Parts: sequence; C-alpha cells; structure tokens
Amino acid sequence: MRSLNVLKLISNTLLNSLVIVVTLLAIVMINMGMIEKTNLRQQETVLRADYDLLIKTQVESVVSLLNFYNARVLSGDLPLEAAKKYAADVIRELRFGYDGYFWVDKPDGENVVLFGTDAEGINRLEAVDSKGFAYISVLIGEAMKPEGGYTDYYFPKPDDPALPLPKRGYSRYFEPFDWVVGTGNYVDDIDAALDKFAKEMRADNLAAIFLMGGVTLVLLVISMATTIYLANKRSRHEEKQLEALVYERTVELNQQYALMGLVNDAAALLLESDPADYSDAIGGGMEMLAGWVDVSRVYVWQNNRKDDGKLYYRLAHLWENGRDAWTHAEREFQYEDTLPRWEGVLSGGGCVNGTLDDLPSKERLHLAQYNIKSLLAVPIFLKEEFWGFVSFDDCHRQRVFPEGEVNILRSWGLLVIGAIQRGEIALDMQQTLNKLEIANSAKSVFLANMSHEMRTPMNAIIGMTSIGLSAADAERMRYCFTKIEGASKHLLGVINDILDMSKIEANKFDLSPVEFDFEKMLQHVTDVINFRVDEKRQKFTARIDGAIPKTLTGDDHRLTQVITNLLSNAVKFTPEEGIISLDARFLGEEDGVCAIRVSVTDTGIGISPEQQDRLFHSFAQAESSTTRKFGGTGLGLKISKSIVEMMGGEIWVESELGKGAAFAFTVQLERAPDKSAADAVDEQIEDAQPDADVFAGFHALLAEDVELNREIVLALLEPVGLSIDCAENGAVAVRMFSEAPDKYDMIFMDLQMPEMDGYEATRHIREMDIPKAKTVPILAMTANVFREDVEKCLETGMNAHIGKPLEFDEIMDRLRACFPEAFVKPRR
Repeated sequence: MRSLNVLKLISNTLLNSLVIVVTLLAIVMINMGMIEKTNLRQQETVLRADYDLLIKTQVESVVSLLNFYNARVLSGDLPLEAAKKYAADVIRELRFGYDGYFWVDKPDGENVVLFGTDAEGINRLEAVDSKGFAYISVLIGEAMKPEGGYTDYYFPKPDDPALPLPKRGYSRYFEPFDWVVGTGNYVDDIDAALDKFAKEMRADNLAAIFLMGGVTLVLLVISMATTIYLANKRSRHEEKQLEALVYERTVELNQQYALMGLVNDAAALLLESDPADYSDAIGGGMEMLAGWVDVSRVYVWQNNRKDDGKLYYRLAHLWENGRDAWTHAEREFQYEDTLPRWEGVLSGGGCVNGTLDDLPSKERLHLAQYNIKSLLAVPIFLKEEFWGFVSFDDCHRQRVFPEGEVNILRSWGLLVIGAIQRGEIALDMQQTLNKLEIANSAKSVFLANMSHEMRTPMNAIIGMTSIGLSAADAERMRYCFTKIEGASKHLLGVINDILDMSKIEANKFDLSPVEFDFEKMLQHVTDVINFRVDEKRQKFTARIDGAIPKTLTGDDHRLTQVITNLLSNAVKFTPEEGIISLDARFLGEEDGVCAIRVSVTDTGIGISPEQQDRLFHSFAQAESSTTRKFGGTGLGLKISKSIVEMMGGEIWVESELGKGAAFAFTVQLERAPDKSAADAVDEQIEDAQPDADVFAGFHALLAEDVELNREIVLALLEPVGLSIDCAENGAVAVRMFSEAPDKYDMIFMDLQMPEMDGYEATRHIREMDIPKAKTVPILAMTANVFREDVEKCLETGMNAHIGKPLEFDEIMDRLRACFPEAFVKPRR
C-alpha cells in the first residue's frame, strides 16, 4: 500500500512537473513571440524610415537641379521655357537604383515629361495602379504639401509583369516651373529583409525550447532562468545589431546629405561665375567634391565622333592633387583602342565602379599607367545623346563607391554640362554680338563712303548737264558730255561693285567660262588703263610669258575685272611719274589645266602689315583716310579675292609702307583646243566692227514702257540701220507680233511693264500657233541683273539677257549672235 502511494505521489509529481514545464514553455514561447513581433516592428520602422529618407533625398537632388536652372531664369540668362527644356533633358537621364525613375508632371496631370519609359506626353491624372488605386492624383495631392509627401501603391516589375508589388513614392511641387517632381521605389526588399530576420529569430527560439524540453524537473528553475537570460541576452544583442544598423544607415545618409550640400555649393559657384569663363568654377567644384569623397583626381571627358566613324573622348576639365599629378601628354583617346567596353556600358546609362583589379586586362593595362587603384566613371547625357563622362580616380586604396554617392555625383556631372552649355551659348552670343557690331560699324562706314562715291559722280552729271544746256558753242557742249560720260561710268562701276558684293554674300556669284585669247584680253585691259596712266604721267610696262597658251577657257570678263581692279588701284595710289608694271607668268600645266600667275607692282604709298590684314575684307580699305583722299568702295579687293578663289587660285600682297606694293594672284585655266575653220569665221565675226547700216533690212520690236528708255535704244541703234517698232507694254507687243509675225526678225523685251510683264509676254508669244513664234530671237533688256533673273529669262523662253544701263558694245554682241551673216566680211 505504501509502495502504491509512493508511486502515485511520484506519478502526480511528474504529471504536475510536466504541466508546469508545458505551461512554462508556453509562457516562454508567448514571450518570445512578443519579443519577435516587437523586434520585427522595430526593424520594419528603421528600414521604412531609411527608404523614405532615400526616396526624399533623390527628389531633393532633382529640386536642387531645378533651382540651378531657375536661378539662370531669374538672372536673365535663360528664358523660362528654355530652362524647363534643359531641366527636362537632364531629368530624362536620371535613374536611381533598379527602379527609381524620375517623373515630372504639371499639377493638372498633363505634359508628363518622363514616367518610366513609355508615357511621355500622356495625361496620367486618371492612371491607376495594379489594384485600381489612382496613385497619380494622390501623389500630386501630397506634392502640394509644404514639404511634399509619400504615397504607397502597387506596380509590377518589368521582369515579372504578372505580380504587382508594393511601391513607395515621394513627390514635391516646384512652384517656379509649375511642376510636380517625384520618384518611386519598390519596397519588396524590405519584406524580404524582414522575413530573413524573422526566420533567424524563430530558429533561435526553437533551439531554446528544445533545450528546455530536455531538462528535468529539478533543473526547471535553472532552465527557466537560463531561458530568460538567453532571451534577454539575445534581445540585447539584437538591439545592438539594430542600433549598429541604424547608426550605419544614419551615417551613410548624413554623408549623402553633406555631399548634396557640396553639390549645391558647387552649383552656386557655377551660377555666380561668368558664363564665358566657367573653368574656375568647375575646378572649384571638382576640388570640393574630391576632398569629400577622398579621390586623387576628377575629370570631365567629352566625346567626339570623327570622320573615321569611331568615338573618341577628350579631356575637357581636370582637377588633381599635387602628389598624384596627371603627367600623361595625350588629352584625347579612342574608346576602341583604350577602353573598348566602356562605350557600350556608359552609352547605355551604366557606370564603371570598382577596383582596377576587377577590370578586364586591356582596360587594366591602360589605366595602370596612371597609378589608379579604384575608379568611378559616370556617364553624362545631353539631349538624350551620350555627351561624355565624369570620372574619379583613387590612387591609394581599393574600394567601390557607394550607390548613394554615385547618384549624387551623377547629378553634379549634369550641372557641369549645364554650365558648359551655358558657357557655349554665352560665347556664341558674344561672338555673334561682336560680329554684328563689327559688321554694323563697317557697313556704317561703307554707307558713308557709298554716299560720297555716288553723290560725287551724280554731282558731276547734274552740274555738267546744266553747263551743257547753257553752252553756246559745240566744243563746250562736247566737253560737258565727255565729263558726263566719265562720271556715269564711274557711278555704274560703284553700282556694279555693290551688286557683285551682294551676290557674293548671297552665295549667288558664279562664273561663265568661255574660250578667250589671253593676250588679247590683257591688251583690252591695258588699253583702258593707259588713258588714266597718261593723265598722271606714269610709266607703265607689261610683260606676258610666251609659254602661256594663246587660247584658254575661263571667265574672261571676271578675270578682266580682277586685273583692272589691281591696275586701277596701282594708278590711284601711285604718285605722278611713278612706275607701274604688269607681269603674267606661266607656272605649269597638268591634265590640260594651266596655272598662271599675274602680278601688278607699283611705286606708290605702300601698305603697312596691319593695313594688309584688312585689305581683302568686305567694306574695308587700308585706313579710313584712304577713302577720303582717294575714294573707292573698298569692295574691289574682296570681289577680286572671291573671283580668284572660284578660279582655283589665291591672291596676296607684298608691301612696305612708303615703298610701293606688289599684288599677285594665281588662277587655274583650261587650255582650249586648237581652232577650226568655223572658229576662225566666228573670230572674224567677233573682230569685225559694225559698219553703218549693217542691219539695214532687219526689223525689230521693242517692248519698253519708259519713253526715255525707248529713245535711248532708238538713238543707240540708229547708226547700224536696224528698223525698230515700239510697244509700250507686253500686251501691245504680243498683239503687234501676232498681227505681223513675219515682219519682225527679233524682239527686245523689258521685264517690268504694266498690264503684262516681259515674262508673260514671252510665254504668250512662244505658245502661239505660228512657226516663227518658236524661233524669233527674244532678248531681255532689263535692270534685273542677278543670276536668278538671267536664269528666269532663259527658262521663260528668251534667248539672251542685256543689262541696263545699256552699253552699245553689249547690244552689238547680242545682235552679232542673232545675225552673224551681217558681220561676215570677205577677206582681202
């Protein structure tokens, strides 16, 4: 019985002990669960606070960028819309981490600049996330708060579009641009970190429970104490780990904030600098950032794609400390030869970040010569194009730059590009302004000179006309007419210079190559110039190299213009009884193209080196006093330079002040083929001088609305016997020709006439159902002398063009082409 009672007591004791153990285990498990939940909540709070701070930091970096461009607007450096465009271009290139795209929107949801990669320009106000939540409107609402605000929503990742994941967004309103700026990050990695933390805690708890389950009742109290002690110890350990994590993240974020502050200071330097001289400001910002991130060198590299189609990068700016000076002589490199992988990585938006040992052998070999241990290269994009990159060298330790620093340094690189672009715009504007000021000054002087040059001959024409009208004897009248003719030709030369210069500036100046006799061309020039040489009692000599082919192909009219200009200047600037010489030399021939040099030397006033620099510019002479003393438009040498260069040559001057001048030029002219019998007849026609009544029996129709011009044509052609009927406009000319087509052998057609102009009249005649209407020569006779005017005449159906004021020789040249039989005379 006693034994039974003992067994019963032991049984009850064990049962009671088991109950106590189970109860205590339950209490411990409940306590551990509560501790686990508390720790998880603390861990989640820390992680979410860190993520919130990270997202906010990203947005604040963009706000700093917007402040940079807004400051340029306030300073008058950029218009508001241009600043918005530049800022948007920069924001397009920003991306933080795996999914941190920036977006910019107006508060009304319109004009999205960037949202992911596929929503630019789309109104996203009604956009919803994967669960139907209108997150955009909420983000915009949060942005209107003084400090901005956060919004949680769900969105699938690109690599798993079927699975919506939680995302955290932060937005802020930037009032100067009326923009809402924001970004969002996926927070699924927070849940992953918390799951891992919970699994570790559960494993520790199970280990403690198994330990307690194997302990006897005697050690129950000790086990309980041990469990409580271990739980407390683990709790304190976890608290220390949590504190360390919080401290580490706090230090990291504080460093990022400090670096952002430096970036803002660097931006302020750029804003305060002269736009045309921003190098010091960039260098100052480099030094500030280099000191903070502790690097040896900072570079800005700019890309350049050359004619070979390969991409190069050249050093645009450099900061270095004294002990790690960059001594390499080269400043430009080719990606393919030095860093072949970088072009693809950087142009795709990626960075190169890490130690030299981690790089491929070719890159490592190239960079090792600069003593680099670690480096960071961040790409820079301008208007969606790979502009270049910013790089940071560490020559003393191996490391990987933190992601937060990389993003902030990227934003600094974008600010540098903004400064460079601002500087380039300012430089272009200043250069344009300087050019405009120079051009305005030069043209003001030119207009003053033109006023003098045009009024002087006009004064002579008007004055001599008055004297001639009142003259009593024929000799006095002839003297007046001679002076009027000379003044008129001078005035026409001034007008021609202005027209030629306007053609050159409009890129409408061209050549008309023909076959010509080079020696005969020079003879014509000297015949013209000899009259002026004789007036000043100067000595003139001309030498022509016998090796120059007799007949060449080129624009003899323009070549004559150049030589005449040089000889006229020589006569003008050489005193009486001075010496002037013309020399033409044969330089050689290649493939039928002859090189010829023509030089004009004088013993005149000479030209200083400073004056020589201005000679071949538009509207310029050696000095302003030259115009007052000698006259002239200052266009002749510029026109001559253009003509010579179009002929494949160059023009230059050799002179000393007070010792005369030597102007010389070269031209490339084709050797003309030997003349045939037919060519000899043509030459005979050209050389023949028209006899009186040479056109007797020929009948012409003149369409001209100005009576005085009709009188001039009739008077000029009266000696050659050409019979002329007049029509006061195009409509009358068409009617007269249609009524008697066989009567007229040719038509002189003015272009600008009332009722019907010359173009329309010509078309009407050519369209007539009359055989002669298709073949009758029609010669334009007009003051419209530009190339497009001549081309339009020919396109309309006219045969040739005669410019006003009319010259007898030019009219005869055109008539010779129409009626060669009138000029062919039998040889004697």
